[in-house]
Parts: sequence; structure tokens; C-alpha cells
Amino acid sequence: KKMKLTIDTEFLINEVENKSTKLSSYQKMLKRIRGNYPKAYFPWTQEDDLLLKSKVKMGLKTSLIAEIHGRTPSAINSRIKKQRLKRKKF
Repeated sequence: KKMKLTIDTEFLINEVENKSTKLSSYQKMLKRIRGNYPKAYFPWTQEDDLLLKSKVKMGLKTSLIAEIHGRTPSAINSRIKKQRLKRKKF
């Protein structure tokens, strides 16, 4: 016997649309963080590193550098450490 298969295409379309609009918990976290820090979790470019180096040499505070870069203060501190940059002492 052959079974007749009926497909509710409207239901399938709605399911696909719903799944594509649902965000994972990681995506929700990124969206929330990027509300304040637009470049958070994006790779660093050479230009980013040059800008960071110049701002560190100028003696700017981490919070201001973070604002300029659109990254979290902890990301700035981590990158300063990774790049072995020396902070200006006053």
C-alpha cells in the first residue's frame, strides 16, 4: 500500500521562520554586549593594534580606550598584555 503524504507548507514555512529568528543563548549574550561594545568578540585588526598602541603610549585610561575601540575594558587589558605594551607611568 502507498501512503499518501500531505504536507502543510504553511506550517513548515512558519517553523523555518521561527527557528531562524530564535537566538541561541550565545547569540543573545553577544547582542547584549554589542549594545554597549559594538566590536566585542570581533577579531583584532592591525589598525586596531596600532590605535591601541598609540592610546596606551598617550597614557589613556582603559575605560576610555575601550570606548574608542568599541570593546570591553577587559578585552583592552587582555590585548595590552598580549601585545606586551607598557603603560605610561605618571
